[in-house]
Amino acid sequence: AEVGRSALPRDIFTMSLLNTIIANTDKEKNKTFNIRRNVFTNEQGIDTNADFDGFDDKAIHFLTYFESIPVGCARMRYLKDGIAKLERVATLKKYRGKGAGTSVVKKAIEKAKSDDKNRIVLDSQYTARKLYEKLGFKIEGDIFEEIGIPHVKMYLDIKKIILPT
Repeated sequence: AEVGRSALPRDIFTMSLLNTIIANTDKEKNKTFNIRRNVFTNEQGIDTNADFDGFDDKAIHFLTYFESIPVGCARMRYLKDGIAKLERVATLKKYRGKGAGTSVVKKAIEKAKSDDKNRIVLDSQYTARKLYEKLGFKIEGDIFEEIGIPHVKMYLDIKKIILPT
C-alpha cells in the first residue's frame, strides 16, 4: 500500500463523500490552481508555464471536494463545432483511486452536455487513460509525447448520452 492511502480505506471513501462543483469564485479557482501546482509542478516536474498557459480565464473550472477538503480539479474549454476540450484533470496523490477523478470528469460531461456540446476531447497522460475509458472515452491515434510524458488523444461523443435527472 502506498503511503497515505491506508488512512482512507476505499469502503469509507465513497462517492457520497465527494462533491464536484463548478469553481466560479476566485477563491475556488485558486484551490484548483493549488491542486494543479501540487500534482503537475511539484509531483510531476512540469514547468509552471506549461500548466498555466494563458487559457484559464477562458475555461470552466471544476473542483472536487472530499468532505471539505479540495482534492481534485479539471478545466474545460469550448472550441469550435460543438467540441469541448477537457484539460488539467488532477487529483492529489493521497486521494487517487478513490473516485475523485471520476467525479470531476462526470461533472464536466454533465456541463458540456447541458451546454449542447457534441464531443469532449482530451489529451490523457497514458497512465491515466483507464479513468477515461471507464467513462466511455475512446483512444484516437497513437501515443505521443507532450512535456516529456506519454499521452493519448481521447474523445467522447456526448450527443446521445442521457444524464440522470
